[in-house]
Amino acid sequence: MNTSHFEVALFTALRNALNKMFSRHKETFYYFAVVTDSLGSSPYLSAWSTESLARSIANHKHFKSLAEAEQYLRWSALDSPYLAYGYGDEMFMELEAIVWKRQGLFIENQKLELERRLAAMEKVVSKLDSLGIFCKTNNGNSVNKN
Repeated sequence: MNTSHFEVALFTALRNALNKMFSRHKETFYYFAVVTDSLGSSPYLSAWSTESLARSIANHKHFKSLAEAEQYLRWSALDSPYLAYGYGDEMFMELEAIVWKRQGLFIENQKLELERRLAAMEKVVSKLDSLGIFCKTNNGNSVNKN
């Protein structure tokens, strides 16, 4: 199993998840992140839109002020209402299977396999960006991609 299978599956899963999100949520997205952990678990998508940020700020009662809520939430991949968008859907099943098949490589050389996965994630995000997918709902304006 080589990294290119992982890249193809990740590209397909993210492209499909983004297209599904854009078609279901007519919002102005400004932030996208592809997230994993130090164990190189299967990557997932997180995103923020100006509309989802406003809703989240209004619903967070534990902050001292709206400004504090906005400052904390604006760039938080893990607090996004679109965290792991599409994960668990069929579009991520092939990716999950590839990650599990590669677990033996991770056990053998954790650092190298994690570096390969992160490099593949970066390559896929760059490819999606070059195709203009991140600008679909942002009127062609620049968005933050992590």
